[in-house]
Amino acid sequence: MKYGEHIEERLGVKTGLLRAFRFTLIASLSIHFQASLWYLIACNNLSEDSTCSPGTWANYENFRPDLNVSSAVSQWDKYILSLYWTVATVTVTGYGDVHPVLNGEKWLSIICMIWGITMFGYILGGLASMLTNSDALRARYKHKLASIKEYVMETCSDDRLRKRVFDYYEYLWARNKGKTEKTLFNDLPHAFNAEVSLGIFGNMLEQSPVLKNTSVGFKRILSLVVKPKLYLPGQVIIEKGEVGHKMYFIQKGIVNVMDEGTKIASLTDGGIFGEVNLIYSIINTATVQAATYCDVLTLARSDLVSVLTSYPEDENVLKEEILKRCEAAFDCPTSVSIEEEELPFSSSERVRFQIGNQAADRNTKSPHSCSTLANVFRRCYIVPGTRLQYAWKGIISIVTLISCWISAYMAGFSHFDSTVGYNSNSLGMITFAVLYAIDVVFIIDIIITLRTAIPSPYGLITESRKMALKYILTIGFFLDVFAILPLEIGASGWSTEQERWKYVALLRINRIVKLWKVYNIFSELENNVNMPIGRTRAAKLLVSIFICIHFSACVWFPLACFQLERCSKNSWVTYLNVANGSSHSAFSDYVVSLYWSATTMTSTGYGEIVAHTSTERTFAVIVMLVGLLLFGYTLSTLAATLTNAASIRVSFIERMVGVHQFMKDHHMGKGLLNRVDHYFELLWQQSKGEYIPGGEYLMHNMPETLQEDVKMAECNDLMNNVPFLENIDREFLRCFSLRTSSYMFAPGDYVLYFGDMGREMYLIKKGHVEVLSEDLSQVVSILGPGQYFGDLGLLFGIPRSATIRAATHCELVMISKEELEDVLKGFPIVKKEFELITRDKSHMKVACAAAAKASSEAMKRPHRFDKPCLMTALADAMAPLLVPITRTVITPTIAACLGDEKSKLKVSCPMSFGRIPEKTFLKYTKDMERLDRALQVEDDALSGAGAFRQTTAESGIRHRRGRKSVIPVSSSHFKRLEETAEEDKTPPRIAAKQRLKHVCDRFFSLFLLRYTFLPTSCLCAVWEVIIALAALISLITVALQAAFFHFHPVMWTLHYLLDFIFLVEMFLKFHTAYYNKDGQLVTQPLACAKHYLRSNFLLDLFSILPLEVLVAAAWKPLIDAGRIASITICNRLVRFYKLIIGFDYLEDKITNTSGLIKEVKFAVYMLVCTHWIACVWYIIACPSWGIGFMNQHICGTESWIQDYSMKIGFPLANQTLFYRYVVSLYWSVTTTANVGYGDIYPHNDIERIFALSSMMFGIVAYGYIIASVAASLANADSTRARFQERLTAIKLYMKDQGLHSSLKRRVVNIYEYIWKRNKGVSFGSLFQGMPLSLQADISISLYKKIIDQVPLFQNTEIGFTKLLALSIKPLLFLKNEYIVRKGDIGSEMFFINRGTVEVVSEDGNVVFATMDEGKFFGEISLVFSVPRTASIRAGTNCDLFVLTKKDLDEALSYYPQIAEQIKEVAGNRANKVKKRNEIQKKAAAEGASASDAAAAAAKGTSDMEDEEKKEPKSGLVVSKSAAKFDPKQPEQVEIIEEEVEETETAVVSACCDNFKKWGSNIKERCWPILKKLLTFTISHESRFNSVLGLVSTLLAFISVFTLTFQSIFQVNEAAFYVVNYAFDIYFIVEIILKFHITYEDDQGRVINDSKSTALHYLKQPTGFLLDVIASFPIELVALPITDQKLRVCIFLYLRMTHILRLDRVYAFFVAEGKKLNQKTVVTRLLKFIVLISICTQFVACLWYILACQLQECKAGTWTVLSNAEMYGVSFNPYIHYTNSLYWAVATMTTTGYGDLIPTSVLEMLFASGVMIFGKLLFGFILGSIASTLANMETQKVQYEEKLDTLKSYMKENNLSSALQNRVLHFFEYLWIRNKGINRSGLLGDVPHCMQTEVALTTMEQLFKKVPIFQDLDASFLRHLSLVAQPLTLIPGEFVVRKGDIGFGIFFIFHGKAELIDEDENAILKILEEGSYIGQRGLIYNTPRKLSVRAKTNTDLFLIKRSEFEHVIEQHPEMEDTIHKLAEDYYHIPVKKTRRHSEAL
Repeated sequence: MKYGEHIEERLGVKTGLLRAFRFTLIASLSIHFQASLWYLIACNNLSEDSTCSPGTWANYENFRPDLNVSSAVSQWDKYILSLYWTVATVTVTGYGDVHPVLNGEKWLSIICMIWGITMFGYILGGLASMLTNSDALRARYKHKLASIKEYVMETCSDDRLRKRVFDYYEYLWARNKGKTEKTLFNDLPHAFNAEVSLGIFGNMLEQSPVLKNTSVGFKRILSLVVKPKLYLPGQVIIEKGEVGHKMYFIQKGIVNVMDEGTKIASLTDGGIFGEVNLIYSIINTATVQAATYCDVLTLARSDLVSVLTSYPEDENVLKEEILKRCEAAFDCPTSVSIEEEELPFSSSERVRFQIGNQAADRNTKSPHSCSTLANVFRRCYIVPGTRLQYAWKGIISIVTLISCWISAYMAGFSHFDSTVGYNSNSLGMITFAVLYAIDVVFIIDIIITLRTAIPSPYGLITESRKMALKYILTIGFFLDVFAILPLEIGASGWSTEQERWKYVALLRINRIVKLWKVYNIFSELENNVNMPIGRTRAAKLLVSIFICIHFSACVWFPLACFQLERCSKNSWVTYLNVANGSSHSAFSDYVVSLYWSATTMTSTGYGEIVAHTSTERTFAVIVMLVGLLLFGYTLSTLAATLTNAASIRVSFIERMVGVHQFMKDHHMGKGLLNRVDHYFELLWQQSKGEYIPGGEYLMHNMPETLQEDVKMAECNDLMNNVPFLENIDREFLRCFSLRTSSYMFAPGDYVLYFGDMGREMYLIKKGHVEVLSEDLSQVVSILGPGQYFGDLGLLFGIPRSATIRAATHCELVMISKEELEDVLKGFPIVKKEFELITRDKSHMKVACAAAAKASSEAMKRPHRFDKPCLMTALADAMAPLLVPITRTVITPTIAACLGDEKSKLKVSCPMSFGRIPEKTFLKYTKDMERLDRALQVEDDALSGAGAFRQTTAESGIRHRRGRKSVIPVSSSHFKRLEETAEEDKTPPRIAAKQRLKHVCDRFFSLFLLRYTFLPTSCLCAVWEVIIALAALISLITVALQAAFFHFHPVMWTLHYLLDFIFLVEMFLKFHTAYYNKDGQLVTQPLACAKHYLRSNFLLDLFSILPLEVLVAAAWKPLIDAGRIASITICNRLVRFYKLIIGFDYLEDKITNTSGLIKEVKFAVYMLVCTHWIACVWYIIACPSWGIGFMNQHICGTESWIQDYSMKIGFPLANQTLFYRYVVSLYWSVTTTANVGYGDIYPHNDIERIFALSSMMFGIVAYGYIIASVAASLANADSTRARFQERLTAIKLYMKDQGLHSSLKRRVVNIYEYIWKRNKGVSFGSLFQGMPLSLQADISISLYKKIIDQVPLFQNTEIGFTKLLALSIKPLLFLKNEYIVRKGDIGSEMFFINRGTVEVVSEDGNVVFATMDEGKFFGEISLVFSVPRTASIRAGTNCDLFVLTKKDLDEALSYYPQIAEQIKEVAGNRANKVKKRNEIQKKAAAEGASASDAAAAAAKGTSDMEDEEKKEPKSGLVVSKSAAKFDPKQPEQVEIIEEEVEETETAVVSACCDNFKKWGSNIKERCWPILKKLLTFTISHESRFNSVLGLVSTLLAFISVFTLTFQSIFQVNEAAFYVVNYAFDIYFIVEIILKFHITYEDDQGRVINDSKSTALHYLKQPTGFLLDVIASFPIELVALPITDQKLRVCIFLYLRMTHILRLDRVYAFFVAEGKKLNQKTVVTRLLKFIVLISICTQFVACLWYILACQLQECKAGTWTVLSNAEMYGVSFNPYIHYTNSLYWAVATMTTTGYGDLIPTSVLEMLFASGVMIFGKLLFGFILGSIASTLANMETQKVQYEEKLDTLKSYMKENNLSSALQNRVLHFFEYLWIRNKGINRSGLLGDVPHCMQTEVALTTMEQLFKKVPIFQDLDASFLRHLSLVAQPLTLIPGEFVVRKGDIGFGIFFIFHGKAELIDEDENAILKILEEGSYIGQRGLIYNTPRKLSVRAKTNTDLFLIKRSEFEHVIEQHPEMEDTIHKLAEDYYHIPVKKTRRHSEAL
């Protein structure tokens, strides 16, 4: 087993085959072992006669004679019998014909049942995990594709563009399973990557005339910047008239060169064009367009120039080749420079110059495709994926299934009759003819397959020969041919006609081979991302189940009756007597066999039809195993489908829950939480979690040009409305459109706030926004689609001048300044235009004037208002605008912008709101007037109720502004609609139809009220709940009435009362508003009524039709009319759809994060379905025809009721209806749960067919429930699994680096703490994708208080505070971890949110000061980036907020005045700290003590503060006389943060005083020993506490069994008392210890105060009180009772209170489940074993109590069947316990032997509950196993997917096999080393100081060997060690290659490398561990002179030159030192560069 697991861990192995082999081996060996043990327990093989003990299962007198082992003929028969029982037990089939008899046999059965369900649970879990992971890629891609389709259909109106997008994603899936090749080789080392790139792209460089003569090193580096691109058929590669900047190489495909729409040439594989664009800026004179799918390699000029800077020789070669090419085309200049140059020449010369002479015109005829199946015999081909092909596949699938069903049926059942085969009657001959017609269809299918085109990555292969050859060389062709071979011809040799027809039927069985086609078609459909995977797999599974059951039935019957007209006398047929005389038929035989097959394969196993011979038993064993695997595969497939379908949703919910938890932890308001919820709901509706605004584009893996096309279709019209984007370069707009982001806003959400600073602009795509006045009391304007705002902030960086709020649901496109500037870098001309705009202030004035004009126009429009923010729901016929808002005037802000002297408000300028297009504005004003008139009547009806209710889009969210749920609508609406319709000019015919429609609408509206109901109101919500409950009651009562209470008056009254309720509901639905497809709420009554008529009206109407009255009145004879009336009321069952719709609506809401709704849904569905099955089961047995109108029941003579009546000894039909219902329900549960005791089973064909259907329904329904559980568990556990994988990789990495154990333990602790706090959700990504306004509101709510506490930031503008708040990020620190270290460059400021920090000495031994919540440190370093002069570490577990210098500088760039003020304040504070340090140093120099020096420093500080208080202050203005702080002066670099210095002197003085006092009073402070004992604490993380918890859990688990056994079975033995009271003593001691065990609070802080720990234990709900109750000897109250038997009984029952100790077991596994650093599988398996044990124990005890109390068992209970009396004792508790436990296990595992069955009503009800509970329990366990295994294997499957894509890519690009093997070998080694996890940035989540400590521990010794790193500052080395990237190389791979550019230094950490000469033949030197390579590459930009190759598996560290330069920027004082060392070492001067920090 271990070996198999080890093999499976390897990459590239066939996991499915290996796993199947391993599971088969495990199952076979375990079954064989159990079968041998089962035989051994009854029979003694040691003696010669091999006798079996009497009374055992082998010789039990109640068994059939064929089950007597002694009568077996051979040992093989005995083995088969034992094997038969074993398989029936482990597969939980449990026929019951062989069952245990003795106590030992029952215990063995218990073990086998549990082992069987555990073993097959593990096997099915492994299967489910494999299917889940293999299907994950397809599910993710399909989910993304669905979001893309929805997005494209919404944004793009061009059908051709839509088709291009959809075709691309279909092609991407068909080619690479949705994977792109962009990052495939990123894990390769640089030299290896360059070599692979050269192997892939080298053909391009070698074939290019201008590049082929360059050096190999240059080509190798150049190949790294070559970019592959995919172009779709018809897609333009280069456009005529544009300036070219790239060279193109056609790797595969065909492109056409077009001029004015005419093809002038074609280029094929290897074609090159545009290479002169690498030098010259030539305008393209032709358009190049892809004719097929094309792989094109591109080389940009900018990339070429960047490489040429290091290869001057190759630059000269390139210039020469360009001149040669130029001279061949036209006269050229004598010199060339690599710049943009314009060369004027003719078009023909340009085409020849750009493309050359390689083009060839290809005018070939396109092949002809078949339009219909009739054309298939002509010379045409079938196009794959077309409707024609899908139609044929559907036909062939149906025909194949029919043929296989008939062939198998005739072969199995047609030979046992007087006339056999197809010659039995005319129907048989017709069937025979039909089958041969089907054979003709099979022949046609072969022809069609021969003519089906072959899809390839670059088009269709339509050549006839290739198509035919492709099919013929597959196994499918031979199977198809074999399926039509007429083998039945061989039957003509039989002499008799009966024999001849019999073998004709048998030989035609070869047709079932055609089934491979059906499964192949299903596989193709599953692989098609456009097909609904759920339906496809459901159909596939149903077909598989049907075929397996059918074939098993067709084999089962011939095993007994293969001879003509007789069956084997020992067969199951003879025993059952189903084939006697002429009364039987072949169909009846088929039904019986099919019924047995279904009971066996579903593991129901009733036991009335069982195997009687060894052959039959062998076949039964096979069928049981096949059935288990089949339905296990079904369950696994369902689980995989559901898991992957819900994975994106679960990930989205996890993020939402993380945001919720974060906000709750920081006590944010409920209103803010609701806003976040609303936004997440909108975001889910928009993209289904696939796209986060501001993040990666939804279609980022599309070709860039296609992305631009889609984005331009979305944004083009919006951008054209913006003045400064009009008439701009279209290519710029295309690139810029990709940088825009769309955000959703709900009504009432704020988009912008007045006074905020922002460099963003918004374009309104959908919805409307309100422009509010500065005091938010008035609405200045309403902006709609096509308009914009925020342009002045984008261009000029001025504060917002108005507040913008969403009026409806809005989608806004955001343009940011940062993205704009980034795109402008590639468009210098456009950049100059923007610079002119931003410098010209006249543009600002024009914009202000436009804003004033818009405001004045808004004033002229008629406005009215009820409250400041007025909203209303809009009717479908009205314009999608809000009701008019208040009349407003020009605000002071706009007046100030226009130069109004009266305005006192000082602002830079307001925002402009964009122009309103003329058409939009006219429609707006017209609709506003219409709305005014229409809503005037509504206002009167509301009688001043306030503002209208505002509603959301489809989500059903509502923001209440009033409490009414009804919207009144007057008849004037219809008049205005009529007037509007009359104004339209329409053709006469259409006008007549409209008039007729209008008349009908007017007539229909007369019956409608003037009110409509809001669907989101409380009234509607309550009514929906009432309707759901009424529907549930109706579904239950209707079935009861049809089956049992035919004419009960109460039932009929309830029935019609419910009908009345649903009639009222129909009326209300005519008046319920709805959301249209645009998300608008339609409230107009007529529209609402029409909507209801088009939706569920017909279903509701059918469900209330009184069919019973109509049918009963027309039914003849009249005596049956009453019965048919009670049955025809079942039309009410249609109301089940109401439950489905209700639960779907509740589940679809993304805010419903709990699984309670799903659990309730499954419970309700199964309750209703089980109830229906019970009622139908009773109706089948008791149809009760001829009863008239009486409530009587007439049952059939040959039904299950008659048989059951004989078993129980009295007529069941005479019992109460409740008893009969319970019996029917009991059978329903046993059948659907597949327990199948066998006490009730079907007796006729109808009952068997219904039982078969019920079994199938049960296994599918419970399978779906179990699969849903598995899916939920898998998705819920996925985040934990990923986090655990990362932690495992970190531990492996630290082990490889040889870190000491204490450091490794600290790193693991911090990750465990991070998981405990945020469950793997990164704090930095919590609010990603939210609108900036919402992020600002959250941030300001969270951080404003702490920002205001910082003197630097006090009294600043709110806009500046918001910018700071947006930049602050939370951090977590564990106790004793360093936050900053002395000497590090400070670039962060920290705020303490929770916990305390300590200012410590450099060695950490001395604590200078402590700071707690609310304090801050690092503000001076934040401003000046000076080194830290002290170390600060966490005193406790801390929550800190950090603000970086980069974010502060960005905020200050918008507020230069504040920047100056902050620098002055910081400089003043720094000087004060400096002066204090000087005073203290001076005092120390004069000989003062440390305390006196500190006091003098404190006095000096006090004097300075007094001076400052005398100076007048205003805001941030400081004294001008204060000396400015200069961070470049060395004497000022040693300052530390003020908080540290302010507290240090006082602390030192206080410490000295305290030391003196403590020394003098040390004796008085000695605590008594007793008090020490009372105040000691035990660490909750100590080993002692771990052992204590483990022992307590074990003892609690054992005590539960001993207590329940002793109490329930009344065992009064001393041993049990001793054991239980010993446990009690232990738990009392544990209670005492728990008072002293430390704990962690909600924030992870360790509380170790003895008083706090005691109070915490006392206050816990499951703490002291529960422990005391569980250990209190309450049983002692029974001692005074005199009656001994009663005293013992009560005494034992009272001791049952101690089972509350189970809480310890639960708490233990909960705590273990939260841990990361553990073996998850082992922990969960242990938990499941404990759970199963406890549940079976409790069920067994309750089962016993139902029959026995006080050691006395009642008659008529299950104990009558337990055979306890055979043991010769009156009462033996151990025997009864064994029987109870045996029944509990057999029932819960659904084995259900049937030897112990319930007999009373109470027992039946309890047994039904236990069956359902057991099914769900083991389903939960199976789901947990599957989810655990699936998440364990996810990483490997994803890595293999990447490897498969890589293999396919290398093969497509014809990479040499040797190089392919090297690449694969490298990736396989990466998997072995680190499981494919990239080790760069692996420790990114740990604190910065811990990262530097880990990195420096690894790199310190390596740095010491590098000359240029000698004697450098420790802080510099710490920083440098952080940028060292780990690399891995396998033997033979190059570290560096000769000719490559030296871009960094390599350190050999493990392994050896070889230094090779220039020819790479001789080894110059062996480099050992600790060597370094390429230090010169850090300083000088020169190619490598030698090559270095790995000799062994080598681990290296790489410091890139770019990272090295960045570190030097942070430590500028080190630059000169390093350069001097380099010049001394290499004797080459270093070129000085101007650093970015110096420029600033």
